[in-house]
Amino acid sequence: WYQRRVHGEVSFDDVRFGERQVVQLPVTNVGQVPACYQFLSKNSSNPDSSEGVCKKWLKIHPKRGLVKPGQTANISLEICVDRENLQDVARNKNSLNDILIFSIQHGADTFITVNGSYLPSCFGSSVEYLIKCRQPIRYIDVPDADKVLSLPKEVWKMVDYIYKHGMSTTRLFLTNGKPEELATIRECLDTGKAFPSVSVHSMAESLLRFLESLSEPVFPHSLCDCWTPPQDRTEWCKKALLTLPLSHYNTFIYLVSFARAILARGPQSGNATPDEMAIQFSMALMHCKFDRKRSDKRLDKHKP
Repeated sequence: WYQRRVHGEVSFDDVRFGERQVVQLPVTNVGQVPACYQFLSKNSSNPDSSEGVCKKWLKIHPKRGLVKPGQTANISLEICVDRENLQDVARNKNSLNDILIFSIQHGADTFITVNGSYLPSCFGSSVEYLIKCRQPIRYIDVPDADKVLSLPKEVWKMVDYIYKHGMSTTRLFLTNGKPEELATIRECLDTGKAFPSVSVHSMAESLLRFLESLSEPVFPHSLCDCWTPPQDRTEWCKKALLTLPLSHYNTFIYLVSFARAILARGPQSGNATPDEMAIQFSMALMHCKFDRKRSDKRLDKHKP
């Protein structure tokens, strides 16, 4: 016979896109024998399954274990909202709520409530939604569908910063930014605050991370499957662009023009080559992965 003590509620405050928060859930065995515990699935047909234990934005480690008499085990509850689970959060009006079933072998089950609030972000949103947001996304309840922007203002703000502060910076889009500055830039975009003085490399990486986070790619990778030789690649590209929504078309053309402006600086030592810029922006705009082992072969094949 034994008893266990576990808190019945866990709260997370101000959850931001892509930022992980971890809360320790202590489990104390105040009995005389070892206590085996596990989190049960809410799938009634298979409660022992690891699927359905918690929502996609929540991770539990470990999901099962043993606590010796008189000892306390800490279970990590980690929350992270990203592109993969953002739509589930949005459907719940940015509320993060879940109920976990904590079970003790030969004992009673305990229901643990998890709650938190997600702060809306332009990261993980869609281009079509963002062009309806003339104000910072953090403060918008209902977007204005009557007065839309030609492209997301967040893209313009980041590009404008690079134009003003970094066009002479070497290794632009090849050097990683600082994590703390990436978080600051994201917060400024979401709240409308002016950018502080940050590294141009941080701004360049933020632009790529923003494009990669969009719920839908600016240029769907699936469109490329429609191209087959001996089609003229230039003509095919023109036709493919015309199939995009106007907001995606505007964003694509704007960013390609920006990339060309960077390349126009010339092949100074350390600057990105056309191939390197093509790789960086194609991965961000198309949400595709790049196989570096086959890079030279692919680039040679797809050069105009």
